[in-house]
Amino acid sequence: MPKQSIEINKSPQEVYAFLEHQLAAVYKGDVAHLLNATTNSTLQSSKGTLPLKQQVTEIVVNERIRFESKYGKDQAITEYRLEPSEVGCLLTLQEEGSSEKFSRRLNFKLFSLPFFRSYAERRLATMLQNIKQQLETDPQNDSH
Repeated sequence: MPKQSIEINKSPQEVYAFLEHQLAAVYKGDVAHLLNATTNSTLQSSKGTLPLKQQVTEIVVNERIRFESKYGKDQAITEYRLEPSEVGCLLTLQEEGSSEKFSRRLNFKLFSLPFFRSYAERRLATMLQNIKQQLETDPQNDSH
């Protein structure tokens, strides 16, 4: 399971509000109705396009947001976890994949190998760095 964390110079409440608003925009809803919100789109694959369904499955205000993505016979679970820190907030992002197909299940297990895991962790680290940059440099985020 790829996992990365970053310190953000904002409170967990501010980081949570930012994530909540970002997800509400993706799910085309409002923050009050984010739990169980779904969105449908398509995902490009080597065999064409696959339907992609995403759903917010768990919310613990100011602590955790989890959502599932289902595409074809595969599923990914993504979780943002927030903890208070000396700097402000420790934000952790982790992903876990599974599949009904044996070969794809094996691919997800390969992410535990150092080379594949480091690639996935770099991708998560980049995502977290973008969130940090938006929160710490955008004056609009001071009002959340």
